[in-house]
Amino acid sequence: MLARPDDGVWVADRLGPVSLLQVSRSLELESDDSPPFLQLLRLASPVGLYFGLCLCDSEWELQSLFWKDFLAAAPTLRSLELKLDSDIPWSGQDYEQMLRQLLDALGNIPLLVLKILVPPTSVPRRIKFPGRRTNVAAYKQELAEAKMREKERVQAVAEWPQPFANAIPSLRYFSLTDMAPNPTLVDDADASETSDEADTDDAENSATPEHWKWDALRETGLMERMWWKIVEEGGRRVMVEILADEGERVKREVELQDDEEMLRIEGEFVLYLMLCTGY
Repeated sequence: MLARPDDGVWVADRLGPVSLLQVSRSLELESDDSPPFLQLLRLASPVGLYFGLCLCDSEWELQSLFWKDFLAAAPTLRSLELKLDSDIPWSGQDYEQMLRQLLDALGNIPLLVLKILVPPTSVPRRIKFPGRRTNVAAYKQELAEAKMREKERVQAVAEWPQPFANAIPSLRYFSLTDMAPNPTLVDDADASETSDEADTDDAENSATPEHWKWDALRETGLMERMWWKIVEEGGRRVMVEILADEGERVKREVELQDDEEMLRIEGEFVLYLMLCTGY
């Protein structure tokens, strides 16, 4: 595991092909992270990968170039775990453009397993300053906006499974987290709008590095994590819900290149192609 996308430059001379590559800190395309990250992929040539990606509405051209280079850098990739940090609204033109670009990009990668983490919206922080009172009215406005954003996020991701299954012909297993709302941001939740309990010390909030927070999110604090197996029925790709244990088992076996499991999954894909082409 590497903490940062650019940490690969320090191990490039010692790095060879690996089964699983994990990069904890999210990749920011507007920074200088992208070239070292792509070089890292070329050297590691992983079968399984997890990383985070920051999406912003001002980076469409950068994202398009990134995904084009990503495909060339990771030809052996079969299992992808992707965390999406999005600063754009979960509805409207920007959202639709982001989703369309993501579907188009992943559709060009021969993935067998895809696991996507969309973190819940965070509750706005009220930072205490000695001798000053918090602006309660401003905080209430931020809280209302966060509640609306979280509602839109949950509605949006609930519609993702079938489009991703349709966009990626090779995909056999799909997981999506978090499909439930942040409980403190539902309409009737009490997020301590006027009490001092909502005030926080900024130093306390920044004490934990973001990449370690992500690792914790992968296994703890999840409200709703779902797995599906994609099967063919009547010429359609159908999502069949499965237990998380089964999905995680398949994911591990693909990443470890378990020959029997890989042959089974890839055999299902070959059968699907034969049905589609009429052979």
